[in-house]
Amino acid sequence: MIYKFSKTLTYSDVKWHFFALTKPQCANLVGVDVQIECSDGSKYASKIDNQGRIKALQFFKDHPWVEEGNTFDFEIDSEFATVNIDLSNQDFDNVKYSAERELSPANEAEVRDFIAECIQKGQLDSLSLYQGIQGIEFDTKEVGRIDLLCTDQQGNFVVIEIKKDRSGDKVVGQIQRYMGWVKKHLAGDKDVRGIIVLRKHEDDFDADKQLLYIDYAVNDNPNISVKFYKMSLCLTDE
Repeated sequence: MIYKFSKTLTYSDVKWHFFALTKPQCANLVGVDVQIECSDGSKYASKIDNQGRIKALQFFKDHPWVEEGNTFDFEIDSEFATVNIDLSNQDFDNVKYSAERELSPANEAEVRDFIAECIQKGQLDSLSLYQGIQGIEFDTKEVGRIDLLCTDQQGNFVVIEIKKDRSGDKVVGQIQRYMGWVKKHLAGDKDVRGIIVLRKHEDDFDADKQLLYIDYAVNDNPNISVKFYKMSLCLTDE
């Protein structure tokens, strides 16, 4: 059976890298391994999860110009477990827009993926992702998703929360909530520490004030530290 429909991407689709389907569209396909085939020739292995979502992390990473509000034509062939996505009906200025989006981390997900890659390569404080890639966007099922859940060489847990905007000291309460959950459900007799990763804003009074709030909020908690990232541009011939 072939299902045909249109899908308008939501904020959640783009942020969490999936296509959320309605129940009639996926009633007979939950748990099925599928292959995503796009009209630009790209292909990706995927799966329809028990919430009726087609996981498509690599699709979104390879098509950075795809964003909330884009509408795509879908065609799901249940017999062959393939998903065809028609990109040709979109009026994108692909070359210019894609290049602009690739110059620097445009959102927290990109920063998260970059840090995760550094961890996997052993370049960040001897950390390891908890249960491999399961540590990326770790779903507690109760208090939210942890950007990165890691362990150190001693088996202690490290919770990493990434913010690119001026969230103020609210992020401190958020990471403490995650740390408390990890301590209760995973850590046992191991320690839990947190790392807040913020974008460095140069010569920005308001950002400096927000940072001051965060500094005071973590001042009496030695288990939480603050790190910064800077956005840069590198031009190459490749």
